[in-house]
Amino acid sequence: MINHLDLTTLSQYDRLAELNEKMLATFSETSQLILGGQPAALKFVYGYLKIVGDQCFIHDVNHQREFPLLVSDSQQQNPKLVDGVAIKARRDLATGTYALVRVLPVINQVDHHQQKLRATVKRKRQPGQSEQGGIKLTQPAQLAWLAQQKVLVVGNKRAQAFADELKPYVEIKLMDGYEDQPRAIFTAMQAADFVFILIDSVPHAITDYTKTQPSLAPTSRKVQIFRNPRREAGVIRLSYLYATRND
Repeated sequence: MINHLDLTTLSQYDRLAELNEKMLATFSETSQLILGGQPAALKFVYGYLKIVGDQCFIHDVNHQREFPLLVSDSQQQNPKLVDGVAIKARRDLATGTYALVRVLPVINQVDHHQQKLRATVKRKRQPGQSEQGGIKLTQPAQLAWLAQQKVLVVGNKRAQAFADELKPYVEIKLMDGYEDQPRAIFTAMQAADFVFILIDSVPHAITDYTKTQPSLAPTSRKVQIFRNPRREAGVIRLSYLYATRND
């Protein structure tokens, strides 16, 4: 996919951010599987490498914590083993230590291409786009369905602009993952038709709660995860939810 991307195929990559979100969500879900009666999270973790001097650490994306990482001499010769690269590590259940399993550079390549596209590609505004450059939905049947939906947006940074794009279409409630009380957020989640979580700006307790509720499971339609979203990403997701409403 990365090698296929150029200016002539750019339109085929409109859902690249969504694909990256799903890839990372899949890693998170994998870590919750049961292996031998024990959660797999106790055996494998996914995260990002942090190098401080001669010491390596893994930033565990599931628990938002850093742990010392054992890296063999042969692994240290890997040119792809650089600060910030995505990695998979094995946890020794007896000692609690973490050892590098392999490097996952494809995750970083996807992130890099997303950032490069945002920074360098300036598309001309097309019919159907708003003056702010966002997506504008116009189909009457779609608008009628969306008008009946209640959407809770949980985030912090960039959440207001993200929510503003949604206001013309659905009933919006915006809550701050750090400022609002967790119990109030959880109650609002249950009352909403859809919950849009800006995963990079909420405490881990928010996503932990969704994993305990069948109606809010990561695989359900009700909870939609966004990582570093563009302000129009929510509108694009609304259009997708409408298109797949009967699936």
